[in-house]
Amino acid sequence: MQRRNFLIWVSRMLGSAVAALVALPGIQYVWSTLSSDTSVSNTRRRIVRWKDLRPGEPVQFSIYGERRDAWHIEPQQVIGRVWLVRQPEGTSPAAQGVTAFTSICPHMGCQVQKSAADASFVCPCHRAAFKLDGNPLQQGAERNHTPRGLDQLPCELVKDDAGDLWVEVEYQRFEPSLTRKVIKA
Repeated sequence: MQRRNFLIWVSRMLGSAVAALVALPGIQYVWSTLSSDTSVSNTRRRIVRWKDLRPGEPVQFSIYGERRDAWHIEPQQVIGRVWLVRQPEGTSPAAQGVTAFTSICPHMGCQVQKSAADASFVCPCHRAAFKLDGNPLQQGAERNHTPRGLDQLPCELVKDDAGDLWVEVEYQRFEPSLTRKVIKA
């Protein structure tokens, strides 16, 4: 091999190595944004002591967790809200369960609020109304626009080390405007 051809070959190899060193971090950067999960995953949280809830009175609680986007992680951010409704007085906490609903309206995704007029939930965006059990409420002649009832969340009563009962909720997000519940991917 001639000296000139050898130097051309070495310079091409060095140029390729430098290009690979520059391109590899760029490829990893783009790949990580495409392959990472930017949504809020299902999150199980201990919300409130059972005895602090009043029977038949809905109370809204914020769910805190880690919020991620393509390049940034924010710890301890509000990732959603839930409505908790303690069932009417019973003989024991087991007979007197708690129902948890997401605060997102299944129609357009607005925040559902407690109605000031009666014991129900109402969506401020399109006035859809829901009973305390989450089922759509018919409002006389006016049409209720919601495709389904409020989305119920898995919820259970658990004891802590001191023997107090706590309400734990598995927070999930659902696709709006569908007639059946579909968890957001």
